[in-house]
Amino acid sequence: MKKIILSLALLAFVSSCSNVDDNSDNTEVPNVEKPYANGILITNEGNFQSSNAEISFIKNDLSTVYNKIFATNNSNTTLGDVAQYMAFNNDLAYIVMNNSSTIEIVDRYTFKKVNQITANLNAPRAIAFSNGKIYVSNANDNTVTVYNANTNAFIKSISLDNQPEKLVATSNYVYVQSSSYASANTVEIINSSSDTNTKDLSFELPMNGITLDSNMVFVLGSDENKTEISKIENEAITKTISNVSLKSSRYLTLDNNNLYFTNGTGIYTLSKDLNSIPSSPIFNVNDNSWSTLYGFNVIDGKVFSSDANGFTDNSIVTVYDLTGNVLKTFTTEIGTNGFYKN
Repeated sequence: MKKIILSLALLAFVSSCSNVDDNSDNTEVPNVEKPYANGILITNEGNFQSSNAEISFIKNDLSTVYNKIFATNNSNTTLGDVAQYMAFNNDLAYIVMNNSSTIEIVDRYTFKKVNQITANLNAPRAIAFSNGKIYVSNANDNTVTVYNANTNAFIKSISLDNQPEKLVATSNYVYVQSSSYASANTVEIINSSSDTNTKDLSFELPMNGITLDSNMVFVLGSDENKTEISKIENEAITKTISNVSLKSSRYLTLDNNNLYFTNGTGIYTLSKDLNSIPSSPIFNVNDNSWSTLYGFNVIDGKVFSSDANGFTDNSIVTVYDLTGNVLKTFTTEIGTNGFYKN
């Protein structure tokens, strides 16, 4: 009987270990024409004022993680100080470097650097594209700076009424979420034809998330009293729902026609029709420290979550299915804060 129990215990141990990535130091380049296609790019912001930001890549099948792909493909060049955000325009990836006040532009599939934007940036937070132009939110001077997407030349600065955070863009408008750190509760709308700040939409609660579905924009507001989700179409708020049992929710993302957000360690979902905000999560992530869920996204039915380990060690990325089963864990770099389908 003891032999049988021992065998079962060994089997369980091997099974649990099979989900744990052991390639944390893997900096090889996949031997294919587009080595970083068909997977998930990850921003690792690094330590503030340390210039140790980096990018990681996980294959779609979750078989392998590749770390430090910017340095690996650019002669060990340093990416910079605080990788805040990433977005794509055609075959290019734009990495927003907050404390360095630069935008690093790379080929999204090879990660070879092709250009850099530095003009008129002041602690940039996020980036979006509309009408052949690049729009960047800047936290230190409350502006959105505009650049030509073909030449990267600076066009103008657009003044905002509040400190900006993330922004999303349709073919006609750029929607700028106010920073939750400033407790502002607005979305400022820029007409991307005239590049003018045409309207401010006010909400009851401070902004903690924004996401885009075609020409519809969804925003999440929350405080210590409740959570609110609203839909914006063109320049108008067309629907708002709330839940007073959920406090201090954050993040907001869209996957397969469903919205997802977090509250504490819980992952919540609702239809983009905004019928109601659920009071119970679909599951809870493993809670290890204050930096649990420092990064979050849902991509193709998989939940990506990071624990930044208090910025004292490399981050741990855990991938779940939508019922909370752990599919794989990976070791990435310092301060993993974002996941992007490539």
